[in-house]
Formats: sequence, structure tokens, C-alpha cells
Amino acid sequence: ERDRLREEATGLEAQRARLAADLEQLQASSNSLRVENSRLTTEAETLRAEMLHKQETFRAEAKHAQEKHERALKHAWAEWESLQQQALADKEAQGRALSALAKEAKMESAAHDVSL
Repeated sequence: ERDRLREEATGLEAQRARLAADLEQLQASSNSLRVENSRLTTEAETLRAEMLHKQETFRAEAKHAQEKHERALKHAWAEWESLQQQALADKEAQGRALSALAKEAKMESAAHDVSL
């Protein structure tokens, strides 16, 4: 009975040693995973900060481009309106000039008729 108990104790001691080695290996793996997790978390935070910065930069650039486009559009519209007004003024001046020429031609024709 004593020999059997001794063999059982030896087997249990060997099993305890294996379990202790397994536990040590699991703890080492756990520590390694914690370090890797910390590194990946830091990397993810860095990438997130970079992404947010790029988004802010893109939004600012897009807003600037839109404002620039709107200013150019307003300028072009004002220039177009100015050209339209100038064309209308030129047309009115041309009409007055033609009217004056027609009146002058009529007067010359009337003067010519009177002299005959």
C-alpha cells in the first residue's frame, strides 16, 4: 500500500510540476500578449489621431476651395452683369446716334427739297 501511495504521490508531483510549467508558460504568453495589446492600442490611437487630423485638414481645404469658388463665381457674375449693362448702354447710345443721324438725314433731305 505504501509503495502504491508513493507511486501515486510521485505521479501527482510530476503532474504538479507539469502544471506549474504550463502555468509559467501561460503567464509568459499572457505577459507577451499584454505587451502586444498595449503596442497595438498605442498604434491604433496614433492612427486614429492621424486620421482625425487628415479629416480636419481635408474639411478645411474643402471649405477654403468652396469659398474660393464662390468668390470667383460672384466676381464672374458681377463682371457679366457689368458687361450686360455696358452692352445695354452701348445699344442705347447706338440707337440715339442712329436716331440723330436719321434726323440729320431727314433735315438735309428737307433742306434739299426746299432748295429745289
